[in-house]
Amino acid sequence: MDRFGPFWDLFPYTLPYFIFLILVLILVIFKYYIKEKIIANILIIILFVIFGGLKKPFTSDLENYCGMYHYIKDQIPVFVEPFYIFSSKILSKIFSDCIAIFIWYEFLFVFLMILIIDKVYKKLLLSQIIAWTIVICTPFLFLNSFGVEIRQVLSIALLLYGFTFLHFEGSVKKFLFFAILASSSHFSSIFVSLLILTIYFLIGRIEEKNMNIAIIMVMILYFFVLIIPSTVFINIVSSFINAFSFISFVTKYSAYLESLEPLPIIKILIYTFMSILAVLISIKVKDYSFKRLVLLFFLGNFVLIIFK
Repeated sequence: MDRFGPFWDLFPYTLPYFIFLILVLILVIFKYYIKEKIIANILIIILFVIFGGLKKPFTSDLENYCGMYHYIKDQIPVFVEPFYIFSSKILSKIFSDCIAIFIWYEFLFVFLMILIIDKVYKKLLLSQIIAWTIVICTPFLFLNSFGVEIRQVLSIALLLYGFTFLHFEGSVKKFLFFAILASSSHFSSIFVSLLILTIYFLIGRIEEKNMNIAIIMVMILYFFVLIIPSTVFINIVSSFINAFSFISFVTKYSAYLESLEPLPIIKILIYTFMSILAVLISIKVKDYSFKRLVLLFFLGNFVLIIFK
């Protein structure tokens, strides 16, 4: 029983988080069965804003955001994204407290999540519940917006929403519009947007009858990459980034690559398990659109593993 000691020690701190998750899921179920969906949406937004937005800076990242918020009121920093500058300029004229920027970013994040989930899973209650659980529990979405990376998380949300237009409507223009917005929230979205477009159109050139073969070939390549040292790929990407060093904000990403720490084995195993599971499901499913999504997901994990 001693092994569960740390869990029980931390339980009082995690209890509010579990209550927040349960309340959101209750509202999701409530929303599914009522006609006036906007009521539930407003309540979900309020919950997120209260829980994730109304906070004093309790991490070094949030303190930096506060510092930028106050600095931008009188100056314009070089390495900060346009959307953060614009938001800070407007909000600082009305609110002196930097909590305003946290509330604003949390509002935009949850608003976009509502749009995405309603668009993709409008008539599927279980899928909505799973989707909101993923949004709240995975590190790269709500958890990061809570205390670390508010700009990056908003950028991810904008890209995801833009991708719904690319995948479900085939609209490259709408995707590019949201990709530009995402890049104005965090510059790294420029690279991600180009990667998504490149991979997506390459996948689109694969005929339906050859899709299973393509998925299996990528899986074989995936396991081959596992045995190659990540430094090989990091050096290649660093060389590519350094070619654009004349652009002021690009050089910091080369530094990020050099400071990457090895991916823990447990994470590699989780990514690998998820990829294999996705492949096995896609082979049995006949829906071509679903297979394209699975291949895109697999390639996303593939990129993570490259920089293991």
